[in-house]
Amino acid sequence: LVVFGGVGPNNEYLDDIHVLDMAAFRWSTLIPLGEKPSPRVGHALVAYNEFVFVLGGHEEASKKETKLYCIDVKNDRNWRRFKDKIGNLD
Repeated sequence: LVVFGGVGPNNEYLDDIHVLDMAAFRWSTLIPLGEKPSPRVGHALVAYNEFVFVLGGHEEASKKETKLYCIDVKNDRNWRRFKDKIGNLD
């Protein structure tokens, strides 16, 4: 189980990422590398194997839709942002 972003106790938008180890039932906070998504709410999060994709949502500053990001939560823990054309990574 992976949780990214959301709204904090003081109504601030968050950009942290947490992973629940289902076998040990223990939460951990990832400290990823790369260009991470800005703090956001209302986004979609999809997991596929070791990859987690973050799409859309609203950024605190602009309240506009945002780009597609991907992170490998098991291996390099590196955020990657897709370019404007689907399938191209920065």
